[in-house]
Amino acid sequence: MTREEQHQHNQKVIAAIPTLFVGRYFAPSYKTTCDFINRHYRTSRGNPWTPKRLFRMLQRNGLRGLNGLFKIHNEDNRYN
Repeated sequence: MTREEQHQHNQKVIAAIPTLFVGRYFAPSYKTTCDFINRHYRTSRGNPWTPKRLFRMLQRNGLRGLNGLFKIHNEDNRYN
């Protein structure tokens, strides 16, 4: 898989995570998030997601973990 394909794959995973935020006042745990992601996605190398892999992937994409993604998601939906 090329770097571009890996980037696109990771963007799909990041886009899927906010569905866990609906009706929540805080971000879900990394374990809960990994359990959800593993039902639909694997890593770009075909391995299951672990909390550490998820955290590092979010960091590489400029997010401050699940809390950062949760904050961005809530700010984007604040005015909708």
